[in-house]
Amino acid sequence: MIWLILLVVLCELFAAVSQVFYKKVVDQNGLHHSLVHIKDYVRFAVGTLKHPLAWAGLGTMALSTVLWLMALSVGDLSLIFPLGSIQYILVLVGSRFFLSEKIDSMRLLGTILITIGIVVISVS
Repeated sequence: MIWLILLVVLCELFAAVSQVFYKKVVDQNGLHHSLVHIKDYVRFAVGTLKHPLAWAGLGTMALSTVLWLMALSVGDLSLIFPLGSIQYILVLVGSRFFLSEKIDSMRLLGTILITIGIVVISVS
């Protein structure tokens, strides 16, 4: 059981890292501006795919998917899926420390409630 939990946590860690990478890509390239015309979407896609962090994000997401499939092969989806909610916590921490985003009290409270839910499900 502990190995399954560690596998899911590792999977979610890689997924959270990929989200931080993706956000850094759009912030650094100014790709988050208005997307109105089809050419804006094409420019967005091309600009994103030129950035090494986008590829790092795709790689970490692929690794996360493989780990997720491994977890599904040995555990119950009804346990594994709620454990995957740990990604909310990891993204909150990653966005604070790597993207310098501000974490207000409501986000912190919500994350604490999610954490309590994860613990309750994990020990049941």
